[in-house]
Amino acid sequence: MRTGLLRRLVTLQSTTSVSDGMGGTTETPLVVAANIPARVEPLQGNELLRAQQTGMQRPHRFTMRYRTGVTGAQTILYDGRTFDIKNILDPEEKHRELIIQADEVNA
Repeated sequence: MRTGLLRRLVTLQSTTSVSDGMGGTTETPLVVAANIPARVEPLQGNELLRAQQTGMQRPHRFTMRYRTGVTGAQTILYDGRTFDIKNILDPEEKHRELIIQADEVNA
């Protein structure tokens, strides 16, 4: 992977359940990792058509160096926007990079 393409900084976030003191729980955001260099690409053309067929809305592709612990239950924060992770790929399973497809969450 050409590191020069990783020009944007993203944050991985998950949620944790915290007791509200009255027998219930509240979902609280928890930063997993911040300032991760990544390539951010809005999907266009044929990629967009394929993403829409899988139900993705405003899909983006995030490419970053490989890291363990990234799951579909997490979200990506980028440029003040939030993206739900839909798909995580480890090309050729070489643990060099991750390609993540994610939908932008409506604010």
